[in-house]
This record gives sequence, C-alpha cells and structure tokens, in this order.
Amino acid sequence: MLFAEQDQRIIQTIKVLMLRTREGSGGTGIFYHTDLRRDVLVPEDPTQWADNSVNWAAAAGLSSKIGGTFSHIPRGMKVEHLYAMLGTVVETGPIKIATVEGDEIAQADPNGLTCSFEILGPDAMFLQEQNQMAVLVEMQAFVQFNAQDYGSGTDENGRDREILRGSLWAVPQYYKLSVSRPELKSAARSASEIYEILEKAKQRNAQRALSAKTESFANRATRDDQRAKSKMPPRRGTNTHIQIYGGPQYGANNPTGG
Repeated sequence: MLFAEQDQRIIQTIKVLMLRTREGSGGTGIFYHTDLRRDVLVPEDPTQWADNSVNWAAAAGLSSKIGGTFSHIPRGMKVEHLYAMLGTVVETGPIKIATVEGDEIAQADPNGLTCSFEILGPDAMFLQEQNQMAVLVEMQAFVQFNAQDYGSGTDENGRDREILRGSLWAVPQYYKLSVSRPELKSAARSASEIYEILEKAKQRNAQRALSAKTESFANRATRDDQRAKSKMPPRRGTNTHIQIYGGPQYGANNPTGG
C-alpha cells in the first residue's frame, strides 16, 4: 500500500484575485483558464474531505499523465477533469518557497505576483457563470515558484517570453471550492485610472447639472409665457374676503376685469 502526501511545510494559505477578460478590450468576459488535459480522483461525497483517516490521492496532488486518465477508479471516488485558472495574489502574508537542491526554504512576499492554480472542471464552470467582475478565492495549497528561464524578448505570437518567470503555481491540498460573496472591487487597472475616471465623472455630472438647470429655466419661461396668454384662474381668496369660485375675475383677457 502506498501512502503519499505533499510536503506540509509549504501547504499554505493564499488568496488569488481573478479578473475577467474585458469584452470592450477584445476579451470574452470570462476568467482566464487553460485545459490541463489531465484528470484527478476526488471523493463522490465532498464532505469526506474532512475525514483525516482517509488518504485521498488528490490530497497528495496526484493526477493522471497529460492526455490520459485513470484505468481504475476506487470505490467512493470519481474522476474530474483539471483546469488551470489565472489570477493575482493579494492580501497574503509571506509564503515559503522550497528549493530544488538541498532542504532550504525561502520566504517571499507574493502579493502582486501572477498565480495559476488547479481547479476541477465543475468548479471552473461554476466560477465562469458568476456575474461578479472580480472574485477572490482563498485556498490551502501546495505553492510552487516558477524559476524557469524562458529566454528574453517575444515569441512568434508577440508574447513576452518572461511573462511566467517569477509566477506561482498552486495545487490545492483538497480540490474543493467554497465561494462566499466576494469583496466588491473596482475593475480599474490602477489608482491613477480611478482618479482620472472620477475627475471625468465630476465634469460630466457638472455639465449634466448645468444642462438640467438651463432646461429648467427654458421650461419655466415657456410655462410663464403660456400662462400670461391664457385666462387667469379664479381666485380662491383675498386678504379681506373670500372670492366665490366662478365669480368676477380680474385678470388678462377678462372683459369684466378692472
């Protein structure tokens, strides 16, 4: 019997902010994702993840080879397809990074780094169908640091070869997603963009208020002109006595007026 588990020293909590592609910028409005072409075994009953007496294969980060699947599925487990989703690490403390040689552990601030993380097919679909522009996902994951040298410059598709160098790859200890109402965050790229949008909004609102006031004055002048050309309404009263409705009227276009 084989018992496998991930290195618990680098199972750590990270928060990843996933942003949708902007439809106005040529995007499709969905989260960045990639088909990993691999499968993983997970329990049929998600509540069994809490049973520490069971050593799930997925808890060790085991999955099928690329382009393959499992020939044997143990009882109580099922096969799910794996995807990777992309985001930015936020609101996370220093993380531990294991080195390839020796037993050295480095600590680094991950905030602002790009992070890809594995996710089950149904969970990926669940997230894609959410209507929030930004979703914050928190996970207990096996975190790897990408130190691979991809060269410099751009490839034939115009992408920066070093875009992934220094990024993170996270394999959740348990493939289970739980999302609460996410924090409402702006879709702006930076604080300077927010200030620029605010300034334009203030100018637009001031112009709208001025136009509304100008239109109000114009409407008031039109109404006053129409009232001056029409019969005066009957007086309901004076300072000294009550004027009977329909009685003698004093106003424009009234031959009896004095």
